[in-house]
Amino acid sequence: MREAINYHKSGKSVLAAAKEFGIPRSTLQKKICQYNSDDNDFLQNDYKGGFKTVFTMEQEKALVDYILEAENNLMGLTAKDIRKLAFDYAVKLKVKHPFNLEDETAGTDWIKLFMKRHELSLRKPEHTSAFRAKGFNKESVEEFFTLLEYLKNEYKFDACNIYNCDETGVDITGFVDNNNAVVAKELALMPITYNGVPTTWFFKPPYEWNQLNEEAKSYNEYLIYRDGLKWESGEIDYDCVKKVLDKQLKDAKIIFIKDFKVGEWLVSNGFHNFYDVSHVRNYDDIRIFDMSPCSRHTHPTIMSCATKNVKKLLFDVMMIRC
Repeated sequence: MREAINYHKSGKSVLAAAKEFGIPRSTLQKKICQYNSDDNDFLQNDYKGGFKTVFTMEQEKALVDYILEAENNLMGLTAKDIRKLAFDYAVKLKVKHPFNLEDETAGTDWIKLFMKRHELSLRKPEHTSAFRAKGFNKESVEEFFTLLEYLKNEYKFDACNIYNCDETGVDITGFVDNNNAVVAKELALMPITYNGVPTTWFFKPPYEWNQLNEEAKSYNEYLIYRDGLKWESGEIDYDCVKKVLDKQLKDAKIIFIKDFKVGEWLVSNGFHNFYDVSHVRNYDDIRIFDMSPCSRHTHPTIMSCATKNVKKLLFDVMMIRC
């Protein structure tokens, strides 16, 4: 359109310019009038076809790049997500738009044309946990098949003994309250896969130390010595425990634990789909994983670390299935 207008400004008639660039004469005449009235925004937002878009080509490219980046990070957007994103984008850029102000979304016609312009297609994205996203890269995949080949040659197991399930190991280190119920300090979760990576949360106490009775204080002092954690330590408010569990375990079909106290604690937070593997022997001699405790435990004679224990759960599960 800009070239057609410049062609007309060079001395050619509107009709000649319209024929030269294949643009309807009435459309070109309208654009020339807008140009002469100093309304030049339409030139930046104009695509082939003679209609005005909400965003410029550069702005739409930035939107496309964001959508593709989300897809690459295993966080694919639905059509509804993109329509909402487009509305927020238009508001932030302070551009004129015909979007629905009540629903705060772009229209279905807009997204159809947007997808067509940029040759994008939409599929319903699948939920991908943070655990899987963290382990899904070229190095991890290559390591997986190398380890799989080694283990098959070493232990001669059949394909029927290879499992692919949404399973998570859970362990906690903590204290007790005045009713002898568990107060979680360190929460560790790890997917039961060969390349599982533990994720750990440290919670603040639910209340001050001086609110404990003498019996609870006495036992907790022993736990402080044994586990190397302090009652007042932690970064996350204790009220967030349930939110963390709900978010991280919503897709877990089975939760593996190795302490009945952990099971009681899970039940108190609404989770019943766990399996206790405490009958399986300890694997202190295994060196495939780094079994050292996390750096948050300060005492040199640490006996309990949730991050360390949740790593062992992988081998406990493997032992059950052999």
